Amino acid sequence: MFDESSLKKIDSEYFNIILMDDRDIKIQSRNTGHYWYLHCTEYPMEQSLIIFHKHFFKPYTYKNKLLELINYRHKESVKMLTYLFQNQFTSDQVWNHLENYFLGILPEELEEEAKKVDPTELEVASVQLQTGDSLTEDYDDWESANVLFDNDVIEQFGTVNIPLADYYNSKLIIGDNEIEVDLAWLDQKLLITSGDEEEILRETAKQSGWSCIPVEDMSLELIKAYFA
Repeated sequence: MFDESSLKKIDSEYFNIILMDDRDIKIQSRNTGHYWYLHCTEYPMEQSLIIFHKHFFKPYTYKNKLLELINYRHKESVKMLTYLFQNQFTSDQVWNHLENYFLGILPEELEEEAKKVDPTELEVASVQLQTGDSLTEDYDDWESANVLFDNDVIEQFGTVNIPLADYYNSKLIIGDNEIEVDLAWLDQKLLITSGDEEEILRETAKQSGWSCIPVEDMSLELIKAYFA
């Protein structure tokens, strides 16, 4: 685990601190823009680390697989324990389920549930934008900002007076689900998304006033219409 004295040694003037706790640190150099992600495994030694480094962050292509796996396993374990406690299993049945779980085998009911988003949960789900990095603070125009995306459409935004987005590398949180957001304009409640999300999540976001446009569906005319 990272102790408090070690965490305090990270220079916040040089690094943009994105995530920092006793097990995980994600930072970005304010000078070079490079990203580092450090995960404390505590194995084989207490201070053993896995370190990832990326020169440029491209929201369309970069995925932190380790964080996604940790998040998935946590949700999976919660669902498994709920399944065991809510059903009248015998002691032998419970142990059989636990043995299968640790072998990577889930009950059929949970396997099917994992494949879909529960629409009943979305009906009462809160919708909130988790802002990421400020595009207007980091870049002066779309030409320079396009180093993040390498996208022909985004590169032309400045030619039709589309203002810089407020944030990039954000997430729209919908209950226990989330949409990866590449660009976000707050006043227009307009989001360019990775396109990996299910359609039902975009519909739920729309009901809360957010327009979600998958990057593959993005066009200059479509985005321009939001600023007419």
